[in-house]
Amino acid sequence: MGWKEEQKKVEEFSKQKGFEVTLEERLAYLTAEVGELTEEVLKYRRKESSKENVGAEIYDVVWNAIDLASLTGIDIEEASAL
Repeated sequence: MGWKEEQKKVEEFSKQKGFEVTLEERLAYLTAEVGELTEEVLKYRRKESSKENVGAEIYDVVWNAIDLASLTGIDIEEASAL
């Protein structure tokens, strides 16, 4: 799946679930997810977590970043080509 398809998937999921948030709220969620990713990576380094858990947190970060792009009207595929 490419960036454009992933962005559309995130947009549709957000609408379907009623995730209508402000730009600032999405940024706060993204920041929280980066914190959760940090915790999971530290656990992984101590062998207290799995690659799957780290992967899930990475996807949460990516998902929130894509939604942030959508909220600002940025085409993530175009942005990735810069």
